[in-house]
Amino acid sequence: VGPLAERLRVWIDRRFFREAVQAENVLAEIAQPLRSLTEPAEVLRNVADRVSAALHITETKAWLATDGPSPAWLATSPGDAMVMPLTGSAGLLGALYLGPKRSQEPYSPTEERLLGSVGHQAALAMENAALTRAVADEAAQRERIQRELEIAKMVQARLLPKQDPEIHGVAVAGVCRPAQSIGGDSYDYIFAGDSHVLFTIADVAGK
Repeated sequence: VGPLAERLRVWIDRRFFREAVQAENVLAEIAQPLRSLTEPAEVLRNVADRVSAALHITETKAWLATDGPSPAWLATSPGDAMVMPLTGSAGLLGALYLGPKRSQEPYSPTEERLLGSVGHQAALAMENAALTRAVADEAAQRERIQRELEIAKMVQARLLPKQDPEIHGVAVAGVCRPAQSIGGDSYDYIFAGDSHVLFTIADVAGK
């Protein structure tokens, strides 16, 4: 009965848990959709969901290095479960805890190799997502600075005289053209009584 039961258990596991969902193919294709994700947490969650669905895992846990200290399960031997660290060029980025499978079968060497490959792809995707986010934040910051410079340019232009004074016997013209978005130069005309006009020219060192 023992050998027959073992053969039956292996057949059921292969029939309903591996061949039915084609776990190897599913795991091999997990890396494809990761390229479009822009958040490391989203990458980790996507990998956990797909691996869990492919292998019919009862429980998964995810941890990001940016979330704080590593959890206790990262340093333990989980028995029938498996811990999948995600290591990038800068070190440990996160980890996944994969609980026992519903089939109660241990993870096979083939599955462990596939999960190692998936972990490598996930780590690359997480690094790319973090880089994409950093580039987007930098672009947004540059856009904010540019908007502020445009406002400063408008304010500076309004501080200059709207028109040149009309003085009998003298032709007066003034213009200020900053070399960059804004400048540190200014000029003005100040009428002091009926017969005096003051001309001011200013330069702010270092803006």
